[in-house]
Amino acid sequence: MANILMWSGIALTVIGWLALAWQASKIMAVKDDLNKFPQKKATMLLHRNYCRLTIIAGIVLLIISLAI
Repeated sequence: MANILMWSGIALTVIGWLALAWQASKIMAVKDDLNKFPQKKATMLLHRNYCRLTIIAGIVLLIISLAI
């Protein structure tokens, strides 16, 4: 059980970091358009927060697996 939690925590953390890097590259690509369209900027920030929450969930799973 702890082994499964550990690997799923690692997977979630890696997926979160990759998604966060992808979001950062998207923001850099459309940097000029973000000033023109504030709604698009809010959507991008929401997606970045989802990536951060995925990383935090992965870290929590890792901590739980180490405590077991």
